[in-house]
Amino acid sequence: MPKLGPAAISENPRLARLGLLPRHVRRTLDSTLALLLAMVQTSDSSHGLLHDVSIVEALRAVLTEYSLFGLQLTSRAMSLVAGVLHSEPTEFANLAQSGLLRLILDRCELSLRVLARTDHSRAASAASSSSTARKPSEAVRMAESILHAVPTMLSAVCLHTDGVQLVLRSNVIKLFFASLLSPELQEQAAHAMASGL
Repeated sequence: MPKLGPAAISENPRLARLGLLPRHVRRTLDSTLALLLAMVQTSDSSHGLLHDVSIVEALRAVLTEYSLFGLQLTSRAMSLVAGVLHSEPTEFANLAQSGLLRLILDRCELSLRVLARTDHSRAASAASSSSTARKPSEAVRMAESILHAVPTMLSAVCLHTDGVQLVLRSNVIKLFFASLLSPELQEQAAHAMASGL
């Protein structure tokens, strides 16, 4: 399977959002991550969830193999880890020790960079086309997903003092605000903010 960098992926918004996995595999993984997230958010089942090595390794795979899994599953994995940290802040030490938190912050940065590139190329192609259809594109749905997942992840990481230091050493906050202030992302940012950011 070829490795694709952010520039190559951003040229194809569908690829960036969905990755290279077959649809049935992607849907199964998305449903599984959604189920785990729902369990974490609605019950006390987050306690010890990330002690299961197979779950941590699955999350690591989703976050590491960006071109394979795409932004949709990446943002879902970020939301799951954020949900665990919000409901069980003592899991921070386990996540930090496993390297998952640093990886997540790296993926937040990468996602925001890909989003910026995708929206700049989308804005250029929209300017050259005369179509005025308002159906949300893949890039719009991807932008909303990322703009919602990143602040949720940051707030969860920042529940711990060491997490605040990790975030401050990264470029995530700068990239996030640059995305919010980008003319190409104003509509997506407003929608993400209105939907519970």
